Amino acid sequence: MKLGTIYLFLGALAIYHGVEYRVEVGVGRPDVRIIPIVQNKTVSIAYEFKRAENDDSDIMKGATTDALDQIFVKGYRMSLPDHVKEIVEVDIAFCDKVALSQPVA
Repeated sequence: MKLGTIYLFLGALAIYHGVEYRVEVGVGRPDVRIIPIVQNKTVSIAYEFKRAENDDSDIMKGATTDALDQIFVKGYRMSLPDHVKEIVEVDIAFCDKVALSQPVA
């Protein structure tokens, strides 16, 4: 996916959602967080990305686990509007053009 496509997608979301993204490291927020700004939209999505050293499946799975752990340990569920009732956490590990995301148990 090209960068322009990603910006187009995030821009379309901004009609009903606030889109936060983190450029710097270690600020206590997920890499991308989509927060509904309209009261009848109640789902927020947090994305945490991890770069894996290579595309070995065990290393990629470990990186997705690290990403999900980071979402919980650093409290990315905090500071959301009161109307948010559901939070979806997405962990994505990537190495070059290979990406992996695991379902939350």
